[in-house]
Parts: sequence; structure tokens; C-alpha cells
Amino acid sequence: MNDDYNRYWEEGLKPFQNLGNQLREADLVVGNLECLARGDSGTNPLRPYALTAELETLGYLEDIHLGLACLANNHIYDNLDDGLHKTLSYLDSQGIAYMGASLDGKESEPYIFCHNELKIGILNYVAKDTNPKVPQGTMIRVNWMDPLLMFEDIRKLREQVDYIVIFPHWGGKMEGSMYPESALRELAHKLIDSGADLIVGHHSHTLQPYEIYNGKHIYYSLGNFCFSDVYKDGIKSESDYARTRRSMILSVNFSKEGYKVRHTGIINTGKQIQLQSKSDLKLPDLSNKTFWLHKQPFWSIYFFYEKNLYKILRHFFANGRNPLRQLFKIKLANIQKAAHNIIQTIKAPK
Repeated sequence: MNDDYNRYWEEGLKPFQNLGNQLREADLVVGNLECLARGDSGTNPLRPYALTAELETLGYLEDIHLGLACLANNHIYDNLDDGLHKTLSYLDSQGIAYMGASLDGKESEPYIFCHNELKIGILNYVAKDTNPKVPQGTMIRVNWMDPLLMFEDIRKLREQVDYIVIFPHWGGKMEGSMYPESALRELAHKLIDSGADLIVGHHSHTLQPYEIYNGKHIYYSLGNFCFSDVYKDGIKSESDYARTRRSMILSVNFSKEGYKVRHTGIINTGKQIQLQSKSDLKLPDLSNKTFWLHKQPFWSIYFFYEKNLYKILRHFFANGRNPLRQLFKIKLANIQKAAHNIIQTIKAPK
């Protein structure tokens, strides 16, 4: 709810009105809140840009019926301690629960949702490779993603609840890509083996594949529910519309016998979030398949493509750009940076 959404709120626009009652009819809506309120102390000096919502703009959270905000993400420090304090005060005033980050040492506490004699335990983490940029002297604490601690959290929570759902903010090495890195798939399987029932990831800004492992669903990234282009000094930095405007709402129906899922595709058209037809939602299923991207040398080729070749193609062709005009926008610093990235990615990550 950054940048353009502040303007939409001032203009009285309703970006979520075309979603119908799907969210409002849910018993609990959970979302990754990656844009905090503007504080009085400025923004994080370690970030070239910050995602900032005016306090009033957070009023949109009522439109989507948000019940639980996951705060363990890499933008939690953007508006410094005062920004988080204002955000938490607003959430408290609206009866919206939150987890994953705090100013009082409660960032690692699970959230337990009780309904119809069922208890759903929820855990929220952020991986350090998403580059959170921790400012000096901050009192903000986040729930870092450490596999051993995650396994222990699951073990402790398992005795208290019927189901465990994990919301990890992860995949920094492959941000913007269409597939998760192999290490995430290995970790997700271990989390399921440790007792988790459902994993719903985010950070990549893209809608990535899901899989069913040992009867449990793993969603590596749902993409952007809503996200604005970022402006700095009046200059717009466009996101990759072809990849970042497609997303989905994951609906999960829990019962004593198990759970069922439903995928509802959405697309961000700019000023509106629109529902998609079922035929338009193309979500690859990795279940019980030998995923070729996790085999060398195929993974190396894909990693190199995403980190280098795709970025070059995007510079020239993304969002209807004129390739000739883009050619004259190339600077020596861009060429040097691209050369450095190519050298760094010749050898794919393990």
C-alpha cells in the first residue's frame, strides 16, 4: 500500500471493490503487511527507497478484512521504530492481530486461531537473504528464519494445535523469478517432515509454483496481492508488470478430517484488483515430479538467465518500452554493474 495507494486513498478510490465478498466471508484473512506507516523520524538511511504508507491509507486494511498481519519481512525497518510503533497502534485500534516483528520482544510468539473447536497455529519468519537492512540502534526485532529454531517451534506448537501454518518471507537469491531456488524446496520438505501442515511463502513478487509433499501443500510465493510502482524524487521505478501483477488468493478450509484449498486468481490492473477466471490462473504443480531446474547444469543456466539475461531483456522490452530509446538510457555504471553480476553468477549457488 505504498506510493500510488496513498494517492488512491486521497482520491477516494476503492481498489479492492471488485473482489466481492470472498475475503469478508472468511473467518480469518492473513496477509504479509510489507508497507508500514510513515514515522516522524524519516526512513531507513540504509535503503535507497522505502515503502511508506500514510497512516490513513492503512484504512484499506478494513476493505480487505485483514485479521492477522505478518510483519516478518525485509521492509519492516523502512520507516524506523516510530513507523512500526504507529503501525502497531493502528492495528491495535482496529482489532487486527500481528506477529513476526515487535518492539517488546514478542516477535517469535506464534498466533493461535481458535474456531469451531479447531486450533490453527501460525508461525511467521523472514530470511536474512531478503536483505532487511537493519539500522543501527533500532529496537525493532524480527523473527529470523533459522531452520533449527523453526523445527523446535513446530515441535512445541504441535502439542497445542490441530494444524500448523508457516508464513516464511524467503527466497532472496531468486527475487523476481518464476521458480523457487532448490534450497527452499529442501527446507520446505524438512518443515513438513517436522510437523508443519501448510506453508505459504512470499517475497519474490511473483506467483511461483506450488507442490503437495506428503499430503501437505507448499506455496513458494503467492506474488503481490497489491503493490505500487516505487517513486523516488518524483521518478518512477516500474515493476515488471508481466510478472508482478499476477497473484492469487489462497482459501483454506480446515476441518477435523483435513483441509481443502481453493485458488482464486487476481490481477492488479493499476487502480483495481480484479478477479480472474479459473482458466486464466496458470499455477504449475511440482508435486511428485523431477523438477529439471533443480538438476545441474539446468539450474545453473536458469540462475544465470534470471540474474543477467532476463534483466537485460526487461530493460529493453518490459512494459511496452521502446528498445531504441532504452538503448540511449544505458550508462557506464549500468554496464559495469551488469559485468559484475555476470562474474558473480557464473557459478550457480549450491
